[in-house]
Amino acid sequence: MMASRASRHEESWLLLPWLANGRLPLAERAALEEHLRECAACTQELAQQRLLCQVLTAPENLAAVREAIENAGFTIDSSELTMLPKTTVEVADEGDAKKVLRLMDQLEDNDDVQDVYANFDIPERVLEAVAG
Repeated sequence: MMASRASRHEESWLLLPWLANGRLPLAERAALEEHLRECAACTQELAQQRLLCQVLTAPENLAAVREAIENAGFTIDSSELTMLPKTTVEVADEGDAKKVLRLMDQLEDNDDVQDVYANFDIPERVLEAVAG
């Protein structure tokens, strides 16, 4: 029983950055939030994660921006190129939201897929309805 509890804690700890930046898939969020109600260490770490800063720049400026930040005395935890949408599409229908989220989960679970990017925006009320 103890190993199972430790394993759940470790899995939850690894998901904290995703929750902090709003990228945690809905299916995993409920279980993590339940763990947070019971775990002071994870709750404290989540608060720290939310204090982190994200800097966006054009891909060709990544190295220069990283160097400038480091020269200013800040610690960089990670630096990566990613895709951000220029426009988003609102998915306000619960049925459509379920389909989109299911597709995202399937793509993320596929071993042949390295990264998944999307431009949908599901309102919080729809996310709550879909989760419930």
